[in-house]
Order: sequence, then C-alpha cells, then structure tokens
Amino acid sequence: MVYVTKLDKNVNKELNRKNMISWLIVMLIGIAVTAYGVVSTLFNLLESFYCSLLMVIGLLFITFSLICIIIIIKIGKEQKDSNIELVYDFCKKYVILKRVKGEEILEQEKIIYKNIIKTRKTKHFIYIYKTDKTVVPFCIQNVKEEDLKIIINYFSECED
Repeated sequence: MVYVTKLDKNVNKELNRKNMISWLIVMLIGIAVTAYGVVSTLFNLLESFYCSLLMVIGLLFITFSLICIIIIIKIGKEQKDSNIELVYDFCKKYVILKRVKGEEILEQEKIIYKNIIKTRKTKHFIYIYKTDKTVVPFCIQNVKEEDLKIIINYFSECED
C-alpha cells in the first residue's frame, strides 16, 4: 500500500499545538510574575530587591517564551513552502519512507514497526515517533478504511 502525505502548514500546526499552548502558558506566568513585581514595588509589599528579582524573572519568562513561539511560527511558515511529500510504502514488517520534492527523492529509509517508540492518532494524522524527538506524520484523510485498519494493526506491533 502506497500513500502520500504532503508536508504543509496543517501538519506543523497540529503537531505543534501543544508546544504553542505550553509556551503561551509560560508567557502568561511571566506576565503575572512581572505584574506582581510592579504592584509590589508601587505599594511597598516587598523589599525592592525581591520586586526587582520578580520583574527580571518574569521578563525572562516572557522573552524566552516569545522566542520559542516565534521559532514555532517560523518553522510552520517554512514547512508551508517546502513542497516536500512523504511517500509511505507499507509492508507487513516495515514501512519504506521516501522524502520527495518534485520528482527527486531526497531521502529514503526503512522503518521497522518494532523499532517505533510510539504512534499517536489524531483526526487527520497518525504521528510516528521514531525517537523521542523525531516524529513523522502520516495523513489518514484519504486512506481507504480497510487499509487504515491494516496500517493501524501494523503499528500495534510497536506497542507489544
């Protein structure tokens, strides 16, 4: 069974949703800590050293989370314009994955199901975790129902 997944903004958006939410929470914490430092300074609630420390820590949280959010957005925009497709050829014990741009094969690898750390299924994708940090998306929107059951069964081997 051969299926193609186009790497576009939707893949990146869905994959990075949790990261984006996490960094937004860190930013809100930074804003709250900075605001508490400012309020404490205005009303002499804490010594000035601690007020300054709170404001610095809050600003560090805000700055670092902003940098991470910008990086996530930038990667998403670059992904959108990459025109790279992932071609999956599913076999019984492994899947052959080709990264293709136009007619050129950029990379090809054989992924043995037993070597996959985990998979995560969403409404539109199955994310294949080759390592803790390496994730490969497989779009399931255009997959035949009977083929999807077979593919999910193949992936179940990685959880044994």
